[in-house]
Amino acid sequence: MRKSLLLTVSLLAVLIIVAGCPNKAPRIPAKPSGPALVKFGNTATYVSMTTDPNRDKVLYAFDWGDGTADTTALIKSGDTITQSHAWSAIGVYPVKVIAKDEKGKWSADWSDTLMVTVDSLNPPPNVPPYAPTIVAKHTPLRGIAGGPAYRFYATARDEYDDSLYYRWYFDGTDSVTSPLFPSFTEGYATWTPTGDTHTYTVQVRVFDQTGLTNDSLATTTFKTVAEGEIIWGYEAEFVTSPAIGTTHWEGNTWPAIICGSTDDDEGLCVFDAYQSFLVNQFSVPDPEEYNSSATIGDDGTRYVGNENGGFYAFSTDDSRGDTFNWRFGTSDSGMTATAALGNDGGIYCGGEDQYIHKLIDNGASATEVWSYPLRRDMTSSPAIGADGTIYCCDYDGYAYALNDDGTLRWEIRAADTLGITSSPAVAADGTVYVGTEAGYLFALKDGSIVWSYATDSLFSVSSSPIIGPDGNIYFGCDDGRLYRIDQNSHMPVADWPITVSLRAINSTPLLCADNIIYVAGDDSLYAYDIDNPTGGPRWVVAMAVPSMKGSGHHRPRRLSLDNQPSAVVDRYGIIYISTWSGYGGIFAIAGRLGGTLAATDWPMFHHDVRHTGRFGAR
Repeated sequence: MRKSLLLTVSLLAVLIIVAGCPNKAPRIPAKPSGPALVKFGNTATYVSMTTDPNRDKVLYAFDWGDGTADTTALIKSGDTITQSHAWSAIGVYPVKVIAKDEKGKWSADWSDTLMVTVDSLNPPPNVPPYAPTIVAKHTPLRGIAGGPAYRFYATARDEYDDSLYYRWYFDGTDSVTSPLFPSFTEGYATWTPTGDTHTYTVQVRVFDQTGLTNDSLATTTFKTVAEGEIIWGYEAEFVTSPAIGTTHWEGNTWPAIICGSTDDDEGLCVFDAYQSFLVNQFSVPDPEEYNSSATIGDDGTRYVGNENGGFYAFSTDDSRGDTFNWRFGTSDSGMTATAALGNDGGIYCGGEDQYIHKLIDNGASATEVWSYPLRRDMTSSPAIGADGTIYCCDYDGYAYALNDDGTLRWEIRAADTLGITSSPAVAADGTVYVGTEAGYLFALKDGSIVWSYATDSLFSVSSSPIIGPDGNIYFGCDDGRLYRIDQNSHMPVADWPITVSLRAINSTPLLCADNIIYVAGDDSLYAYDIDNPTGGPRWVVAMAVPSMKGSGHHRPRRLSLDNQPSAVVDRYGIIYISTWSGYGGIFAIAGRLGGTLAATDWPMFHHDVRHTGRFGAR
């Protein structure tokens, strides 16, 4: 009874103390922050803030100096308040603010005063120091004629914060005008050059929303290059093939090149395809090399494996910065295979963990539907046939065909002495073509070897095969030659193979609609006319970055088996390829307009520019 009485007395004492706690006034608000110079007729916005000692909610009263005042709603102590006003006459106005708590107590005084000048004058936006500046980082210096619309960026500032537009001049005559952009933000206009190769003098002038300007100009140059010339290059360490996807930043979506680096500092790199700058670099905890090429989903999601044992999904929203959606895999066995994407949403991945996995992307996580054990590492990348069959190979020389529920359809040991690092290519009739380290090309179907071809030298075929419009099979070989095998005779076509390099050709060829085939070797990209191979290459370009913009770190690289840098091509015939030796880098090279990806069963590494690895995908 005594304990209960003491507790009751203590509680009453606390209640009396709380009830007697005095209400303190809010602190004097901060001086209003906002423009001190306002053009007559415009509305200006100001902010202030205060705190209340009792954590009471507070409201604010803004005195605009013109005989009017605005009172706000109650907001949390410490939150910023925003209020706007338009003055009805030209003049100079003292603007101040006072606060009152929810119990009715006012702050001890008004805030410091901001003197606001309202004037009818409207000076042009580019009087010093407000002249336009070209944003060099986002503005390209080189491109092709008749290709993409290039964006030219500039920024300027208006004293009255008028919106601005930019007029761009090319050689003083041809001009394009941008939409309106807020003052002191980047604005751009788009322009597509035409005609022959040329170096343009590019100038820009800024105008405010009323059309006022002056003669101040900023100047740069832009060059349209010829076929076989480098448009842009970026130095970094890559062993994988670039994929073409999209990037979303500053509210817009643009074509992008995505490629993982073997340099931990570089991570997964996203480049604006035509503006030639690095948009974003994704890193992950405990990063290692990216020996898997990126695969791009229908919604732009980037799927890629890392040597640290993780398989990752990265968002297409590069304004989010350095984040990923989810990771699958907990071991340190590298996810070295380039993933394949099924029509049912299945994602097929694996590598050094000796499994092929089927995942479903849930947005913020992944569900493993099944995994199938292989005999050794999956040292090439899986492929999906027209009927949904999943094909993969391991380094024990086995080729597997799996149903989409993870059950085995068939398996066969195609290479009994050395393994398979070449990725399978799948024809419309279900024939699977794959190379072996023992120097053979195999044609497999329904669990049987239909035919095989032994290269003259029996050097390794780690290049992945592709299929031409006539059904012929093309692949590179470690003997430095490019092969073309007739699907009927199973022998090389006349005048083939052709010697490309003194070093191994382990990248996968790229076949375009204009019958030009591209293949990398000796740190160079070679272009051949498949109908006239003996005439030599159409052109050769050495892949070297003249202005080194990358990490500058060079160390021995672990090669990624079949994922040697292989080329992709965009809608304008621009070729994108990385190189792993020498200094290393990623490059955009001018091809031929109209030289888009060939519409064959399997025209490039992992089938298409998004690396879906799926028959029929585009």
